[in-house]
Amino acid sequence: MAVQYAKKAGYQTIAVSRGSDKEKLARELGAHYYIDSEKEDPAKALQALRGAKVILATAPNAKVISTLINGLGKDGELIIVAGSGERLELSAMDFLKGPHTVRGSFTGQSKEIDAAVRFSVLTDVRPMIEVFPLEQASEAYEKMMSAKTRFRAVLSLTK
Repeated sequence: MAVQYAKKAGYQTIAVSRGSDKEKLARELGAHYYIDSEKEDPAKALQALRGAKVILATAPNAKVISTLINGLGKDGELIIVAGSGERLELSAMDFLKGPHTVRGSFTGQSKEIDAAVRFSVLTDVRPMIEVFPLEQASEAYEKMMSAKTRFRAVLSLTK
């Protein structure tokens, strides 16, 4: 959804992910560029595109998130919306050579949800989901917790 939101808001959008199999979908969702982190260093690739103004880190991987600060352009901002219990590895130099801002945000506050729904309706942004019947709630939960769902796991009450 982040790629769709950025594209619909008029930003030059770059998707960074692992594997070439995700590029087609990223471009269909609105990414102007795709960086395959298995083939190239995302921070260097972002710098080759003049550095990112904003990086929205949606994958819960502290090591990857820590390296993304080097992909920011001047006055860039790294926003973390998914995390793990692992520590980020950032140094004072990461901030001094910017200047850069790093912030985190839990999503789900009613004000943010309202704004997201309104923007989604206005711009025709739709979530991609994987639907499970209620009887498979345990399986859906396991897939979600092991990051094996492709998108959001949704339980269906109808058969």
